[in-house]
Amino acid sequence: MIQFFWARNSSIWLAAIYLIAGIILLVYPEVSGTVFCWGLGIVLLLYALTHLWRFFQARRSNCSAGNEIVIGGLFAVLAVLCLIFPQNVLSLLPLSLGILLLLDGLGKIPMVLNVFQEKLPYPWLFLLSSLIPLILGIILIINPFGVVTITIMFFGASLMVDGIFELISVLFSIKKQ
Repeated sequence: MIQFFWARNSSIWLAAIYLIAGIILLVYPEVSGTVFCWGLGIVLLLYALTHLWRFFQARRSNCSAGNEIVIGGLFAVLAVLCLIFPQNVLSLLPLSLGILLLLDGLGKIPMVLNVFQEKLPYPWLFLLSSLIPLILGIILIINPFGVVTITIMFFGASLMVDGIFELISVLFSIKKQ
């Protein structure tokens, strides 16, 4: 019996957390992405510092640990980038995906031309298979941070919906009791 109430209370708290986090992500997507990058930067900096500490400990013991300084330095640079330029870091993933989609669409153009020359059935399907990646790739390249913002907002809306369904399931379980 106690477990039922504990599970129900934790479900209510989880639903509330989902709803609050979803609202924050939906209303403030740019700030949420920046805060995420800052958190990532702090974690990367801590990771870098542990490797640098290992390097200096190994050096004091006259041990070889050259890889520790390389790893520590690399992650320190990544941490600084996340902390100073969070929007640029967030825009890298959509930009990379945009370039890949653009190349995919461009690579399909010879196939589309061949389909139209040979008058194969349903040539518009082949045309769409080239145009859709081209258009999406161009959008991602032109506005990568806008896409990140939309993704964060979608994640926030998804959290809100999940929180609402969690709350509804708790309410139905209370009604059954």
